[in-house]
Amino acid sequence: MTSVEACARRAVRLQYQHQYNYVKRLGRRKVGKVARRVEECARRAIISGTRKAYTNTLGVKDLHARDALRTPSMAYEEREAQRECLQLRNKLVVVDYDNSDTLYLEAIRKCLDEALDDARQYLDTHEAIDPVEVHRYHRRIAGYAQDVELVEQGSDAEHSAVLDNAYIFSGRRVNWRAFKQVFGF
Repeated sequence: MTSVEACARRAVRLQYQHQYNYVKRLGRRKVGKVARRVEECARRAIISGTRKAYTNTLGVKDLHARDALRTPSMAYEEREAQRECLQLRNKLVVVDYDNSDTLYLEAIRKCLDEALDDARQYLDTHEAIDPVEVHRYHRRIAGYAQDVELVEQGSDAEHSAVLDNAYIFSGRRVNWRAFKQVFGF
């Protein structure tokens, strides 16, 4: 075997090892069998190109990261916000298909700015701050910001996030460190 063949074999072996490590090595924490299979299937789909990897800075990465502090009224408000976002998106696709993403981003950023203004106004005007109300504002702001982030990454990222059930409006927990870094409160 020549040195060229040896280098080629080594490169192929290293590529296989990188793919294997990406699929099988899920992190430091213990993961159940079902969660492991789900994550391995998702990672195989990313490698094969049938699914797109996406960044989700404000959502917690854990598969079972449900927000225990989310009240039924928050869940209802978030479902309504998500429904309104979907209706707006469908309207914009019908009106102007080519620029629908740009128009949708403008509308969602406007909703995000309104939610931020409401939260800051609440924090400035109330002396006794209710933690449940602050949590409600955090979730709403994070949901809109996550929607902006996923739309900017493209429709494949949105589809993958839906498959992963990664939307904050669907009950996923908010990554508080990332939220504080981005929004400051």
